[in-house]
Amino acid sequence: MMADKYYQKSIANFRGGAWARGLKDKEAAKNILFDCVDVLESVGAEYSLAFGTLLGAVREGDFIEHDTDIDIAVIGDESVKKHLGAIEDGLYAERGISAAKGGIAAMVQGKMYADLYPFKDLVGGHDALFTFKKFRLGRMLFPLKKMDFLGREFSVFNNVDHYLKARYGDWKTVRKGHHAKF
Repeated sequence: MMADKYYQKSIANFRGGAWARGLKDKEAAKNILFDCVDVLESVGAEYSLAFGTLLGAVREGDFIEHDTDIDIAVIGDESVKKHLGAIEDGLYAERGISAAKGGIAAMVQGKMYADLYPFKDLVGGHDALFTFKKFRLGRMLFPLKKMDFLGREFSVFNNVDHYLKARYGDWKTVRKGHHAKF
């Protein structure tokens, strides 16, 4: 049974936060990133910075100002279970983070939004569990490695250049409003 007290009623409750403003409040963005990763690490879940968060970390050494959320990949069946368990056990709530009811990816802290994308195990990689797009993490991205970002070490994909090229094409060129390819 889901511990409903740790969930927001709807993803609509998150609108008007980071989606509307972008990541201009970098301290709030840093807080939700650090807090989500603290929880994932405390339960032994495998994760990587992903999408715009990883792009900003690698290219700019900071958040991308026109990005609208924090992106983290939760990798593998066991890690996804650990992430869900952390929601159910109130570990995110202890840090002021709630999840969208019925979802396992949408997290919010104050008015800052984070996507924790779940990837299930497959032979030869991991497949996204979110239904709006098919997206696979291939073997060449593993094992994960560590990268310093914002004065802290985070797990990231082993072949960051390959990942970013697949998602953004010429990722070294700043293009406002350009989103990842799925």
